[in-house]
Amino acid sequence: MSSVKVPELSDGHQYHAFIAHSARDKEELIEPLKTKMEELGFQICLDADEFLPGGAVVNNIIEIVKKSRRVLLFITPNFKKSQWCEFEALQALHQGYKHKKQILITIIKGLKQDQIPTQLQAFTYIDYDALRLNDFYSKVTLALTADDIPMMSVLPVGDVAHGLAWSYYYGYLRLILPGLKERVMKSKFWQNDVTKRRIVPKLFILLPDTCFCWPSLTENDDKVVHCDSLEPFTANRSGNPGRTYKNNVYKVIPRDIGDSDEEEVYYCVAEYATPLLSLYEMEEDGIAGLKFDEMLRQKFIFSKVLEDIFTHGHTKEFCDAVQTISYNDRDENGKKYKYPISTLLTKEIKHALQKTVKDQTKRMGELSISGE
Repeated sequence: MSSVKVPELSDGHQYHAFIAHSARDKEELIEPLKTKMEELGFQICLDADEFLPGGAVVNNIIEIVKKSRRVLLFITPNFKKSQWCEFEALQALHQGYKHKKQILITIIKGLKQDQIPTQLQAFTYIDYDALRLNDFYSKVTLALTADDIPMMSVLPVGDVAHGLAWSYYYGYLRLILPGLKERVMKSKFWQNDVTKRRIVPKLFILLPDTCFCWPSLTENDDKVVHCDSLEPFTANRSGNPGRTYKNNVYKVIPRDIGDSDEEEVYYCVAEYATPLLSLYEMEEDGIAGLKFDEMLRQKFIFSKVLEDIFTHGHTKEFCDAVQTISYNDRDENGKKYKYPISTLLTKEIKHALQKTVKDQTKRMGELSISGE
């Protein structure tokens, strides 16, 4: 291999690459790659726990991705079984999206193209099995020395998800969320002593991977039954005085009980994130040139932008009135199917109710200590 011009590290980077991998592949595949790249002058990090010994794994992964110019994803069957590897991939995607440049270098071994994790299928990859070892090292070296690639060139249709998310916030969520809790508490479900203990005063927003939104949650899952609507909210918007916004209340029947066991059911305000349906339709009709794998990428970006919005200081006053739920509604062939959303909603409602009880107990304890 001829001499290599190793890029200078800048923008706070300490490593040319972080290699995300399965520990089971470390000795056979990863250590030799690290050794070879370091011989050429690259600074390489293998394990997030080397970065901040004793630190939380999640925080270490986030920090090491930030400190790395590139992230090499060495995807093998072992990699796909690891939740930490998946988190490292998603964190690298988020970092690339945040800085508007592609930082991922994907390597596959022992996999076919359709076995690559869905969220990574929009990117080109290096096929370890298709190359001689020296050619493989040359490909990795070329990728590490290449100039930054704008994320827009990876997503040919453009970053439509970013605009969709902000439009969803300013055109809808910012209007209905501030008064949502109050409208729930005015409802008959809060006034009833039984149902009050089974409803959470927040909006659950469903984010399916396929971006397909069924016309009704009940059509998606017959264990999620529409039973009423909250008091409508009106606002004067864009030449539409008195525009009405309505949120629906659903009865969620846990899948392990009978439909008639009313004391075991839950209630919630829930809906799909409607902008995702736009992404689905853009992929379906072909006019926008949005391919399926690009649609999946846009859905990921949409979810991350919403997450950033809800954790921003200016939205803090009502961020606890909303919760997003992402889920994979694709079957083994990648096609959409009727995912049992009642299972997801039951889990999240139970968790929220338990948290409410803990918070109330904590406040009562603090009042008792203060003598009030």
